[in-house]
Order: sequence, then C-alpha cells, then structure tokens
Amino acid sequence: MTILHRFRLGAALAILLAPAVVHAQMRVVPLPLSGPAYALAQDAYRASARGDYRHAEAQLREAIRLRPDVAALREQLQKIRQEQTRSRDKPSTVRDAGYRDANAAFTAYGRKDYRNAVRLARDAADKAPDNTAYWLLLGNALIADDRYEDADRSLDEGAGKVVGNTTLRQRRDEVRRELAARAAAKAFNARRNDDGAGELAAIRDAVGYAPSNLSYRLMLIVALLRGEQWDEAIVAASDAHAREATQAAPLLLRGYAYQRLGKDAAANEDFSSAATLAGNDERDNVQRFISDTQKSRTTLARNLPTPELDCSNPAACRVLAGQPPRDRGYDEATLAYQALDSKDYVAASMHARKAIAAAPQNRDYRVLLLDALTDANDFAAAEQAANDALAQGQGQDAVLLAQRGAIRERLGKAAAAREDYAEALALGGLPPTMQIDLLAHLNRRTEARKVFDEARRSGALDQLSPLELAYLASSAGDDAAAHAAFSEADRSGKLPDQALDDAAFAATRAHDDRSALAYFKRSIDAANDTNPANKSAQQQFDTRRAVSTIDREFGFIASLTRSGGGPSAGSAAAAGAQPGASGNNGSLQAGAEAYWRPFGYRNGSTVEIFGRVFQTLQDKSRGATGTQTAQATVGARWKPWSSQNVVVSFGRLIPIGSQASSDWLAQLAYSDGIGTDLRVDRLSWWTTQWYAEAGHYLQHPQTYGLASLQAGRSFRLDGVDPRLVVFPHLTLNTDYNSLNQQRSATGIGPGVNLRYWFREDAYHAPRSYVEVSLQYRMKISGDERARGFFMTTTLSY
Repeated sequence: MTILHRFRLGAALAILLAPAVVHAQMRVVPLPLSGPAYALAQDAYRASARGDYRHAEAQLREAIRLRPDVAALREQLQKIRQEQTRSRDKPSTVRDAGYRDANAAFTAYGRKDYRNAVRLARDAADKAPDNTAYWLLLGNALIADDRYEDADRSLDEGAGKVVGNTTLRQRRDEVRRELAARAAAKAFNARRNDDGAGELAAIRDAVGYAPSNLSYRLMLIVALLRGEQWDEAIVAASDAHAREATQAAPLLLRGYAYQRLGKDAAANEDFSSAATLAGNDERDNVQRFISDTQKSRTTLARNLPTPELDCSNPAACRVLAGQPPRDRGYDEATLAYQALDSKDYVAASMHARKAIAAAPQNRDYRVLLLDALTDANDFAAAEQAANDALAQGQGQDAVLLAQRGAIRERLGKAAAAREDYAEALALGGLPPTMQIDLLAHLNRRTEARKVFDEARRSGALDQLSPLELAYLASSAGDDAAAHAAFSEADRSGKLPDQALDDAAFAATRAHDDRSALAYFKRSIDAANDTNPANKSAQQQFDTRRAVSTIDREFGFIASLTRSGGGPSAGSAAAAGAQPGASGNNGSLQAGAEAYWRPFGYRNGSTVEIFGRVFQTLQDKSRGATGTQTAQATVGARWKPWSSQNVVVSFGRLIPIGSQASSDWLAQLAYSDGIGTDLRVDRLSWWTTQWYAEAGHYLQHPQTYGLASLQAGRSFRLDGVDPRLVVFPHLTLNTDYNSLNQQRSATGIGPGVNLRYWFREDAYHAPRSYVEVSLQYRMKISGDERARGFFMTTTLSY
C-alpha cells in the first residue's frame, strides 16, 4: 500500500463490509486440464491402456511440467509405474470396463461438449468405480459445465468408492471452497438488499462448505448479531473460538453479544482475553474496538451498533466497532465509493462533496473526498481536502498526515512533506508498511530496516504478495530480501513487465549481475513489443546503458595528448600522460591502458586490474623522447562506494626504456558529471563534468594533484550522424607538483570536444567512443604550464 492511498473506510459504510472476503475466495478451484496438458494426459491414458507404459510415462512427465498444480497427474504417473511393475508377470494388460466411455468423454471434453462429457464420464465411473481418473474427469466436466454442486456430490461419491485415495477428496474440498465463496457472495447481495433471512441462510451454507474458514464464521456471527439472535451468536462465536483459539475476533464478537444481554462480567472477560491474544499488528484495533464498544454502551444506553468486519486481508478479518445509524450523507457517500471503484473520479468527487454538504460533521466523508481527488491527480484540491479533514480531527491522524505529506511531495513542497511524515511517525499507530515507507522518504534507512526486520519476524508482512514485499524491502534497504521477493514473484508468473527494471536494480544491488541483465533485457524486449511501462525513448536508452555498464568485464583506453606548457589536467585518467609529470614546455605523449574486472560490477563498487604503458613522443624542452621514455604500470584500483565515484589505486611502475623509472604509485581520484552521456530525446543539453586526482610516488618521493572542470552545452549532430556530439565549453584547470619550483598552476579558457559513440546493439547502448578535445587556456596563476593549447585524442573501447 502506498502512502497516497489509505484503506477505504468500508467500516463506515455497510456496503463495503464483505466484498473483500468474497473476492478473495472466488476462483479457488484450479482450472481443469485443457490445451497441450490435456492432450498429453489423454495420450498417456491411451498408451497405458494398451500397455505402452514407457510412452505413457513420458507423456505424463511433460503434462506435469505444463501443469505442476494438478496432483492427479502425479498420482496417475505413480499408478502407471505400479501397473508397469505388475505387468512384468503378465503377458498383456487388459483395459478396464470403463475405458471406451472414458475415452469418448475425454474427446467430448476436448470439444467443450461438457454435457456429453459428463454423461460418458458417469458411465465410465459406474463401470469402473475404482478408477480415480474417471471420477476426476466427471468432476472436471461438471465444473466446466458450471455444475459445482453436482461436482461436489460426484467427487464425494468417488472418494467413498476409491479407498485410500486423497486426490478425489482434495478436489472435492476445492469445489466446496468455491461453493462457499459463491454462498458468501450470495449473502453479501442479500445484505445489500436488506434480506436478513437470505443473508443468514447463505452464510450458513458458506460455513457448511468451508467450516475451517474463519472469515465465513465471523460473517455468520455478525449476521446473527444483526438479527439480534444473541444466544445463537454466542454459540457460533464459541464454535469459532474453539477452532481458532489464538484469534481475538471470535472473543470480541462474543463479548459484544454478552454485553447486549447485560452480562458485563462475561463481556469484560472476553474483551480481556481478546486483548491478550492480539498480535502486534492488531493490538491497536482490538483496543479501539473495546474502547468504542464500551463508550457506545454508556452513551447509547445499550443500543449498540452492530460490529462490522474489515476483510481487506481475507486471511484475517478484523472486527470493527459498529457505526452509528446512517446520516443524511450516506447515500451520496455510497455513490462516491461506487464511482471510485469504477475510476470515475469526477463523479466520486461530486458525490463526496454532496455527502459533506449533507453531513459536515462526518469526517469520513472528507477523507472520501481526499481519496477521490488524490486518485484524480488533483493534488492542489487534495491538499485542501486533507487540511479540512485534519482540522476537523485536530490533526491527530497519523495516516492522514502521511497522505497529506505524499500530496505535498507531489506538489513540490518537500520541506512541508517531511514535516508531515515526521509528525505522522511521532503520533504512532501506523501499520509497519507505512512506517517503513515514511522512514525511507525521510532517509532514515537504519530505522526503516529495523521496522522491516521486526515486522517480518512477527509475521506482520505475511499477507503481502511477493511483489509488494519486494518493493517494501527495497524501501527498507534490504537488497537481498528485495531480490529474493522479486525472484519469487517472477517464478510464480506475477512479475509484471512494468516491474522488470525495479527487479533488475534490486538484483544489481544484491550483486547478482546475471539476473539483473536478464531482467533488463526482458524489459527492453517488452518496451520494443507493447511497451507496457510506457517508456520514453530516453528511458529505453537508459535501460540499454545499464546493460552496457553492468556487463562490462574489460576495457581498453588509448590517447594522444599534446599540452601547451604541461599535461592536460585529467589526462592521466586517460592513460595519455605520466601521472604527475609537468613542465614548462609543451609535450606530446601517447599511452594505452587495458583493465579487467575480475569480480563483476558489484553494484558499482568495482575492482579493476590494470596495465598501462606510455611514452613521450615530443618534448619542446629537449628532454628524452621515444622508446627510451617508455614506462609501464601494473596495478589495481577499487571504487569503495557505489554512489560516489571515488577510486583508490595502487600501481607498480616498471621501466621499459632507459629513461623510465621504477617506483610505486598510490592514487586517489574523484569524478562526476551531469549530461555526459549521449541523449536520444533532445538535440542539445547542458553538460558539466569535473575530475580531481592526487597521487604520491613512494620510492622517489613526489606528490602531485590535478583538477579539471568543464561546463557547456552538448549538441547532437544529427545532420552528420546521430551518434556524433560536439561539446563547446569553458574549462578551468589546476595542477600541483611538489618537484616544481612553482608548485601549482591554474588556467582557464574555452574548449571544444567532438565525440563519436559506437558499438551498440539491441540490448546495449554505445559502449565505445573516440573523442578529440581542443582547449586554449589563459594563465590565472602559477607558471607558463597553465597556458597554451591543449589537445587530446582518446579512444575508449
């Protein structure tokens, strides 16, 4: 649940009492065999009938792979193996008496001629009553024909005739759960039509079909209480408590019935026991029910409103205190809720305003208006509605404060939103999911993680789907749990295409590069197909860039650098100059570097093994040039933090030429930028990039430092090639060398870079580029090395 949506106040309006229970219980019966799985199962049955057990086993194995949820397939596989064992002592296998009818029934079923399939399967089961497959076929045909009661009776009959068979009993129980759900839906409709007798009869049927379902028993108790059948309600509540002795709900309802009968001591005993049983996630609600019920007893002279149920979590319905009689805004509020369910937000807002006008004292209607305006993305009006609702309640509503905070965040009022979040947390009483969300928004990750871990241990998050748990874990900073939950959602077929990028980033943070790349590539395929996430061209490019970044295992950089009076600041990073080398005259240097990431991407915290070589080609100061200056370096560098581009490097300098040196070099570098990548959504964009580096030679002590800042605007030259980008800019550079007489020098001036991107495919953004950079710098301070022309040609592969 996001903080933009609170639970609808169904407890305030009787129309929202039971749909969650009914909806959660519908369609519990697995689909009968159809399609390829059905054809394989039919072929396997025929093969086993003629004694070809090997072929039958192969077909069943494939059917099980397609429909692993059908236990009957596994049971039939076991039966075939048993028959194969027995057949070794027999010259042949004889088909049973029902084979022909069953075979015809399978054929009719495949044609969707369910009535004939039922008749033929019935004949097969009568002729061979010990054959499980015939009874299952009969049950499935009846289900397909929407004759669930007949399916229940037939499966029950088969379970009685096939001794020791569990498959038929399981199938019968599944059908009964479906019948229970239908009865519950019928009860709900009767309740809407004020048909108390019909409601009670239907919910009794639901309990009969699914006696272990506590939600139906609670609905029965509430129906009895509504009909003022106090003694029967007490019996029903006692039965429910006997079955679910750890649940507080039956005791709360029985306590209410005792209170209506004037048995306050018994009522208080039940309320006390319920409060003891309540878990962390329901304790506040139980205390509120007891308090409201006792308060109503005092103010309404025992004319207590009937309790209601909140079954938004079908696994554990909550008992809510009954609401006072309907006010004049009730009918308009009902229409507003119906409009919300239909996503007609304009109508929902209109009816909510009419409800407020008719009953301005009912704060729930103000919250209803807030929900409608929020869903309509009318955040300015929603903020005012939140203000009105909070003012009516003196601001003491943590959920409303959180909702207003989310609205203010959407309006760009970040400071006000954080105040609302903090106040909501201070008030307390929020569900764990909302606590985690708010703490994450306030960047209080440690607290969010603590709440998440405690909620998981207590079972408070057990009702969440894997996908919901994945997003909550991501908010709490538990990357491993988020990745596991996304994976579980994917395995169960419940990971939508819109969530693939989020699953990929969770896998990246969990250091599972292989899964991350698989998710990203599926996201790219989906965007190229139907684009369910409605990705823009730039967003699709960014996904491809993520693939290129994560799957890079090695790289190569080569450069040629000419400096006016010394090295270009930052050129060491491009392997074009010896780190720390600077003089007062121009030079031309060439270099190359290859690197390898032995441990993968590691969520951006990379480790690289590198080797580089460079030499001076020209030196206007008449220093050494050529192969005698060839210098090699091997080493390793590490980026400790995923979110910060800080790199620590340590290398060994190995002399190749006679004028090269042998030394150890330690380096620390930091770089970042805005708009440095190719854009596909616009022709031009602002670009800023900065780089800083410091290093120290250990054997021949020397300390150097350099920094560079470039700011300008990038232009895509589509008239030439959409992958060609020119970047005119202003550059500010400084460097420091402990061996120079003038240790530091700073220059500023204009520059232009021309970069061509290449090496891309359907899944990868361009992974390589060649760039030419030309700058002219004017000296601000220091010696002449700060001024002149600087040119660098770089190939990054």
